[in-house]
Amino acid sequence: MVISKKPLVLTALVLACIVGAYAVERRLQHFAGTALGHAIGVLGGCLLLVVFLYPVRKYFLRRGSITEWLGWHMLLGIVGPLLVLMHGAFHFHALLPLLASLAMVLSVLSGLVGRYLVVDSRKALRELEQQLQAQGLSDKEREQELFRRASSVRAMTQWRMVHYPIAAILLTLMVFHVISALYFKGL
Repeated sequence: MVISKKPLVLTALVLACIVGAYAVERRLQHFAGTALGHAIGVLGGCLLLVVFLYPVRKYFLRRGSITEWLGWHMLLGIVGPLLVLMHGAFHFHALLPLLASLAMVLSVLSGLVGRYLVVDSRKALRELEQQLQAQGLSDKEREQELFRRASSVRAMTQWRMVHYPIAAILLTLMVFHVISALYFKGL
């Protein structure tokens, strides 16, 4: 399976942002409590909420291009968590923000795994089909070979059984974090 360069570059940029933010974390110790810190947290949280529109579109709305929706889902699924991590300044003094951040990171990682495995494996299957056709294999032979290889694609799509519950936990913890922040800080 060939992995395209675009997701690798995006992953490298995300990791560079995380490392860079962590390197300046001492300057950001009280950032979460500032007006700008709250604004960045709210913006990041809103972007995370927009990320949840993709499955709504995928299963219920059927409006717009699914490819464009997926693109926005992936982009905002990286930018939103980065803003949330910046809001928290990598300081986790309470259990709820720690659990929410952990769920967020796991959700992003499982999304990246899904992106790499599912999308690239489907692309590889399409390329294999073209190669088999170019080799002059009969329809039945092509179908058998594609079926044999497609079972791995089906297995890889099972990552959703991990990604969806983690995302649901993230959403729940995010809501509890906002409610507790409003309750305890009186915002």
